[in-house]
Amino acid sequence: MLLSLSSCGGDDDFKTTSITFTEIGKGSLGPPFLNNGNSVNRVIDNLDEWRNLISTIDYDPLIRYMINFNEIDIDFSKSQIIVVFDNEEMPPSTTDIKTVTEYENEIIVTYAAIGSTALVAHHGQSFHIVKIPRSKKIIKFQEV
Repeated sequence: MLLSLSSCGGDDDFKTTSITFTEIGKGSLGPPFLNNGNSVNRVIDNLDEWRNLISTIDYDPLIRYMINFNEIDIDFSKSQIIVVFDNEEMPPSTTDIKTVTEYENEIIVTYAAIGSTALVAHHGQSFHIVKIPRSKKIIKFQEV
C-alpha cells in the first residue's frame, strides 16, 4: 500500500502579531469634555488631525495636558496615533490600552476602563494615547 501525504506551504498563513506601542499620554480631562463626554476611539494618521486633538484637549492655558506627554512631534509617514477616551465619569476611571494585535486584514486595539483614579470626587474623562507603526489595515477597538 502506498500512502502519500502533502501539506500546503505555511507561507500563505498569516500569523497574528503583537504590535509594540509607545505611550504618548495618559490621564483625565476636566470639562469641557471631548465628544460631549461620550467615549471616543480614533486613529489619527495626519498632522492636521493631531493638531486639532491637541488644541481641543489643551484649550485652557492654566491646565496643559500636553506638557506631560512623552512625545508631541509625530512623523506620520512612519507612525499613527491610537486615541481612546472613556465616558465622562465621577470620579473618572483609568483608561488603559492593553494590546494592539495585527491580524491578516485588520488591527485590533483592546482597552479597559479600570476603577477610580480620583482622590477627590470630580467629573473627568480618562484617556490613553499611543503611537504605533503606520499601517493601511482597518483598526478596530474592543473593550475588555
